[in-house]
Amino acid sequence: MTPGEGGDTTRRQDALIIAWLLVASSVVGASGLSLAAGGTVVGGAANGGGAVSGSAASGHPASAGAPASGSGSAGAPPSEDTDVPDAREDESSQAQENPRARRANAGTSEQDPATRCGRGAIPRGPAGAANLSDADAELSGAASNDRAGWSTDSGDVNGDGYADVLVGAPSNDSAGSDSGAAYLFYGPVNLSEVELAEANVTFRARAPGEHAGFAVELGDLNDDGYADVSVGAPLADANGPNSGAAYVVYGDADLPEVVELKYATATFYGASAGNRAGWALGTMANASNGSAGLLVGAPYHDGVADDAGAAHLMYMPLVGTYSLETANVTYLGEARNDYAGSAVAALDADGDNGSDVLVGARGNDSTATDAGAAYLQYGPQLEGVSLLVNAPVKFRGPAEDDRAGFSVADAGDLNDDGRDDVAIGAPFHDVPADDAGAAYVAYGGDLSRLVNLSTEADAALPGEAANDYAGWSIAGADDVNEDGYADLLVGAPYNNSTARNAGAAYLLYGSQIAERHSLSGAHAKFSGEGRGDLAGFAVAGGDVNNDSATDLSVGAPFTDGSVNTGSVYLVKGDCPQKPPEENTTTTTETTTTTGTTTTTETPTPEPLRIRVAFDCRKATVAAEQYTRVVLTFADGDRQTFSGVFSGTNTFSGTGENAGEVVTQVRVFNGPNRFEVRRSDASGCEPATERPDEPFAPKIFFQSCEKVVVQADEFQSVTLVFADGDRQTFRGNFHDRAQFVGTGDNQGEVVKFAIVRGPGDESVTRRNPSFEACAQPETTTTTTTTTTETTTTETPRPLEPEFDFACEEVAVTAHRYDAVTLVFADGDRQTFRGNFRGRNVFFGTGDDRGKVVERAIVKRDGETVSEDNPDFEDCVERDTTTTTTTTTLELPTTTTTETTTTTTTTEEPGPPPNARASSPDCERLRLANPTTERITFSVTGESGLTRSSS
Repeated sequence: MTPGEGGDTTRRQDALIIAWLLVASSVVGASGLSLAAGGTVVGGAANGGGAVSGSAASGHPASAGAPASGSGSAGAPPSEDTDVPDAREDESSQAQENPRARRANAGTSEQDPATRCGRGAIPRGPAGAANLSDADAELSGAASNDRAGWSTDSGDVNGDGYADVLVGAPSNDSAGSDSGAAYLFYGPVNLSEVELAEANVTFRARAPGEHAGFAVELGDLNDDGYADVSVGAPLADANGPNSGAAYVVYGDADLPEVVELKYATATFYGASAGNRAGWALGTMANASNGSAGLLVGAPYHDGVADDAGAAHLMYMPLVGTYSLETANVTYLGEARNDYAGSAVAALDADGDNGSDVLVGARGNDSTATDAGAAYLQYGPQLEGVSLLVNAPVKFRGPAEDDRAGFSVADAGDLNDDGRDDVAIGAPFHDVPADDAGAAYVAYGGDLSRLVNLSTEADAALPGEAANDYAGWSIAGADDVNEDGYADLLVGAPYNNSTARNAGAAYLLYGSQIAERHSLSGAHAKFSGEGRGDLAGFAVAGGDVNNDSATDLSVGAPFTDGSVNTGSVYLVKGDCPQKPPEENTTTTTETTTTTGTTTTTETPTPEPLRIRVAFDCRKATVAAEQYTRVVLTFADGDRQTFSGVFSGTNTFSGTGENAGEVVTQVRVFNGPNRFEVRRSDASGCEPATERPDEPFAPKIFFQSCEKVVVQADEFQSVTLVFADGDRQTFRGNFHDRAQFVGTGDNQGEVVKFAIVRGPGDESVTRRNPSFEACAQPETTTTTTTTTTETTTTETPRPLEPEFDFACEEVAVTAHRYDAVTLVFADGDRQTFRGNFRGRNVFFGTGDDRGKVVERAIVKRDGETVSEDNPDFEDCVERDTTTTTTTTTLELPTTTTTETTTTTTTTEEPGPPPNARASSPDCERLRLANPTTERITFSVTGESGLTRSSS
């Protein structure tokens, strides 16, 4: 069957073409994906021919595929004659219930609590099956072809203790065709079907075609206790076509409803054209000296050879715009077409509380052609270039075309040994059937230099059936069943259990994962609702409802609220497996020398869990091992304690937080896994005054222009800007407030912030990113002598460009604060403001329509002026006025009136060639030489005439 035959085929091929052929890596052989009848696919159009362009990958924690082009041929699609039941094939069937109606009724149907819990989505017991129509919530795309759910992640962005859900929609058109977007929903998410248009925050792309939201990531990059938002846009063009970009917006309790990514707090552009930076993203908790880092995958980077690929590490926090060419660490792929950076993750595999780096290279040929590989680089990371060929550990794909490293993840501590474990997806693995796919787990610790995944992985989990592509996405699921072990989530987006390519996601409990030998033995399987949904394209975990159990997110970017709107399904994780009913004691028999037998009952130990006890000003935490504790106090302040903790420890505020009442505790075991416990602090006396403690406000620079101050009480904040101006804000401030320049200082870069306390004591902090923020404003002059080198910064000179028309002038300059127009009659008009880039100025009021003789541009007292080069011609034309009368009939639409439009001007001279367009109901366009007055008279059939000049 050729492309486009039949609506059902078109739908399936749209999924295959968009999700795979346009974005997938080359697949050779009859067992892969292809178009039937030898069609050629370029940019989504099927033509005659026989080649297919594309390349695929996965993000972190679970994004896959990409809007990028590679080269090669494709194999065969899922068989057309495979007998697969399709929930959407027979809408008249009484046996087939509407999936969304099923979700709406799920909360009211009776369910056996011994076999299901929550709203019925997670079945207990091995190999339990569930349909995502029973999910607790569905976040559906805002418009056709948004492909929401291409990527997803969870984290606490607004600091309320609930994990929030971030959804990538890389084909959204809100900022132009395929510009892309990301949507943030604050937890707890309502248990219902919610459209992305109702998101708490929408992150809109910078430009058309950049596919923002292709990868998304949530993690704390500036150590303020809030998860920060990172959005990948691999086809952004800032450093050349498809150089790619990653945008970072720092988390905050009051983010605006719409965030334009062109104003992101930090922006990282690909090093050069074609790199596709932002294909994959990861957060490193301890990149350098306790500071976090951002990992950015660029699989088409040409550092070692063409498309060898790279991953970049940027130490955070940063503010401003950077090229990844200046990354603190760049990890370069081994060889041509390795596509290193297809997937990235950060973890603590050796248990030293540092951050290790995991990089997937789906095209590596070490075992066989495109067998794939993943590299583990132990921390601390050394600055500069790191060659992955020298990595301490290399995981090798088992066989040709397996593409191991297509997805990678920090699986968390699956075996409860205090070290993070490695998860690797190989979606083209051919056992037990062609392209069934597989997921592999390697426990952290003392790993070999070379690990063959087929024989040396601690768990090998092949897919269920041919063309499932299991391992397309993979993610650590923290602890879903609260047994003290991390769990694993694996996506198989082309699984056919519900319908062809409906997709599926599998949940495996970490405590049992080594005993499983296939995904068919997973604890739970979540199947897509309908044909072509591709559920499992992305997966993630996070505690959305703050019940300490991890909830699951499953992306299905081709669901059809409209056409391919896409969805993310949320499944509550409050369903621990029911323990066997047995005696909670063990009996020990001891035989003594006298022949008597003594029976002693010993309590059976419970599974280890994190426990927290509150005592107003302190919190006691008990767990086997944990790496970070964050206390939240009654006044909203936070304090973090980092280390390698074990057993029972007590934490309380120190310094300015000494004596404060503790209301919430977050306990971390690894960079992204945490549990939250809250106290209502009832009965706790507030902290006593500490007048002897110094005034010590917290001052955060959230962007080049914005400062956040946090303190119990402060009376003023003074911002010192890059140009030396100052602006002071006075008031009775408490807790947390943010400040930006206003008026003439709007948009100005802040160099210093001075905060004054209630006793007039002051604290000054310099913007740590000031040099990067101010770089566009300055030029650097270096003078070298035989004894010393002196570097000084001087303001960029005011060098405006002028583009005159007769009555207006366009001014282009980096920054300027006033423009004065001098008109032909000697009048002047001045426009003041904080102008940047190109702006157009013309006379207003009494000066409207006057010819501009000269324009004067000012900035900080510096003045540049230029005369209108066409002034004489403009004046000569202006002395001749014209009269043009045009009578036109409006086309009849829903009214019966015919309208006549008359245009009249005075005409001492010969009439010019005036032209008027055919008017429509709202407007008439007149192309006419310079005139001083135009009068429009509109007459209807009723005889009523209205005139306007």
